[in-house]
Formats: sequence, C-alpha cells, structure tokens
Amino acid sequence: MKNRTRWAVTFATASAVVGGTFLVPAVANADPDLPPTTAEELLTDLASAEQRPFSGTVVHTADLGLPELPQGSGSTGELSTLLAGSTTLRLWSDGPDRSRVAVLGALAETDLVRNGDEGWLWRSDEGTAYRADLSQLPDEPAEGEEAVPGVVGPEGADPASAARSALAALDPTTEVTLDGTTTVADRDAYELVLTPRAEESLVGEVRLAVDAETSYPLRAQVFARGAGDPALETSFTSISYETPGDEVFEFEPPAGTEVEDVDPAALEAMGAGAEAPEGAPAPGEGAPEGAEPTVVGEGWASVVVLRGAGGALDAVAAGGAEAPDAADEADDARSEEGEELAGALLGAFQPVQGDYGTGQVFSTSLVSVLALEDGRVLIGAVAPEVLERAALDPTAAP
Repeated sequence: MKNRTRWAVTFATASAVVGGTFLVPAVANADPDLPPTTAEELLTDLASAEQRPFSGTVVHTADLGLPELPQGSGSTGELSTLLAGSTTLRLWSDGPDRSRVAVLGALAETDLVRNGDEGWLWRSDEGTAYRADLSQLPDEPAEGEEAVPGVVGPEGADPASAARSALAALDPTTEVTLDGTTTVADRDAYELVLTPRAEESLVGEVRLAVDAETSYPLRAQVFARGAGDPALETSFTSISYETPGDEVFEFEPPAGTEVEDVDPAALEAMGAGAEAPEGAPAPGEGAPEGAEPTVVGEGWASVVVLRGAGGALDAVAAGGAEAPDAADEADDARSEEGEELAGALLGAFQPVQGDYGTGQVFSTSLVSVLALEDGRVLIGAVAPEVLERAALDPTAAP
C-alpha cells in the first residue's frame, strides 16, 4: 500500500482519539418521564453496566470540515464516509467473545466477526477473507479504562465504544451534568453531558444518551467548541436485547475465497477501512520495538504520538501527485481510489517549522494532525500549537 493511502488512514485514527466518527440524530417526540437520578449515579451505572446480548442498527456520520472527498467503492468508499459522510452498520453481540459488525456500503458489505478466539474480516467485493487468532487479546480492560460494554471492532463503531473514549478522558477538569431525558431507537434514555474545562481542547461537549433500563449507551455526540451541531455522532436507530442466534457468529468464507492469516491489530485496522498492511507482523509477533504510541498531556488535552512514519512527510509534500509505483498498480481500482482519497486529504496540509523540526500540519474543528520529518505523527483534539508544544516534550522524542 502506498504511503499516501496509508496515511489517509491516520484520519480514521484521529477520529477515534476524540471519541468515534459518527452522526445521525434519532428523532424524539416528547421527552419521557423517568425516575430522578444524578449525573454521578448515571456515571456509576454506565461504568458498571453488565454486558448483555443485543443486536441493532447504527447510523453514523462525520462532519469535521474536511475538504471535499472523492466517493469510491468498497473499503475506500467506507473510509471516505467514515471521515465525511454517513454509514450504516448492523451490530450483534453475545458477550465479550462473540460479536459481529457489518458495514453496509452502497456496492459492498464488510463484516468483522469475533467468535471465541477466532476473528474474521471479509469484504463482499474481494476474493480474500482475513483470519486472526484472538487468543492473545487481553481479557480485561487496561488499567484506567472504563469497562463499558461494547462490540469487538473498529474503535468508535458503536455508541458504547465512543462512550469508552469519552469516559477515558474524564478528569477533574471535566464538568459532568445531567440534561434531562430523551428517546433513542424507541428506548427511554437519560442524557449525560461531559464538558471539558481544558482550554486547549477543541471539544466543546460530549453528550451520551444512556438507556434508562439497561444503562447501555444508545447515542454519543461530540460537539466542537462553540458549535451548535455535532461534528461526530453515533446512534442506534433500532436495538433489541434478545440473544442473537449462533449462526450470526459462525462465519464461513464463500466458496473460492482465499483465506489469509493476519495479526489481530491488522484485522482491526483493516476493518476501519485500511488495506492489508505490507510488512505487518505475523500472528503472535507483536509490534516492532519503539513503534508503540505514547501520550503527552492528560484528559481532553492529550496528544497521541506515533513514531516510525517513514515516508509520511514525503507523502504529504507530494499532495495529489501520482506515486512512483502507481504504474505497477494501474489495474488496481482500489489502489487508485485510495490514492485519490489520500491526495484530497494530504493536499490540505500546510508547512510548519520550529524548535521541534520541520513538518506539515492539518486541522479541522475537532482534530489536528502534525506530521514531522523525523517520522513522528502527532494527533489530538487540540489546536495545532498544542501539537507543536507536545512535539518538544521529552516523552515525545523520536
């Protein structure tokens, strides 16, 4: 996969940093009359809610103020709509070890399935199904993470994973309030509002609609500071708490499909719209030394630092220009679409330099990305100058 296509996926990562990439408001008639509660009680209920079986439909849209993006097909089209547009997903869950996400595109469907220790990714427009051994995934959330139940899939693929991202940013600088009740997917819900006090954050507020009966997140909205409409939102349009049938999770590749074994991290990234990564670690090998991301700052003002980007800055500088090896892939429609999408995104970067070195920066109402010539990429829901300061932090060294 070419550098520019690879770095277009960074924007999908950036969306996850601020809590998911999604939007479609559910229409409510009259606010339901529910028993009184407090924001603190609702937070406790949300964090301690038992994971229960469910199935449902989620519609998500992103409106980050990105340049106009080409609308391709297949995984490239899915990535484009994740960044700027609407996408429909079907979700099934039967506990932490059995889940399925189906991303419904205009011309194709992508399925990400977990059934015990076996994970699958399959796209209807491809002749390959990707399989991963999930036995090495942690059974418990990492220290400091909220145990909000969700599905196994791309971060932000459902309201619960978006809620996890928001709750992970909670700190004493967050104002937490209860803003009445609402109805989402024909379910009565309380509406919890998280308002960052950190001036560095581009996030104005996060609104979580929490099922009054089950404490399951039904909708998550992210508003940029000073904005009246959400930039990101994920919302159920229908949900059932009945246990899905076993056949939902028993995935069998269609006849004639080639099966390729990949690392679990690669499977998740591909489910978010990336292509199968070249040179990815074989199953069980893990990431290269020094490649793990680090975080500078805390809470809403935190910045994620990725290292080892290699040709990222060259790709940014190339903008929409054709990559040298494009001739070798002239017949590959997916690669061409990926190049067009990457060119539209990366052409919006602007050159910057300072004590941290030389680089390129891009910013929207909710996300900023700084790519440096030393191979680092910094991402956060903060203004570009905050990324530049973070680049000077000793923990962010190349």
